[in-house]
Amino acid sequence: MRKLVRDRIPEIAGKEADSLNSELFILALETKLVEESLELAGAFTREAKIEEAGDIMEVFETFLKASGIDIAEVRKAQERKAQAKGRFDKHYFMEV
Repeated sequence: MRKLVRDRIPEIAGKEADSLNSELFILALETKLVEESLELAGAFTREAKIEEAGDIMEVFETFLKASGIDIAEVRKAQERKAQAKGRFDKHYFMEV
């Protein structure tokens, strides 16, 4: 199985790795974000959740940089959606 790995993993594993072009790198980051989100969902301890959340942040920030998206743009979109639809403060869960 081939997947996107952190920069030092080939050295640590003693294996060769290919470098992706920008387009494939962004696609691989999107896939990695899903992978890391699933790992967060499967984490049971606080420490494991912190580790997985850190992985998600690393992948997300790298995705933004590779895509040429400024975090301020994301924050503005986040705030617009919060104003229009609310946040998750009330813990609502419903049939959709």
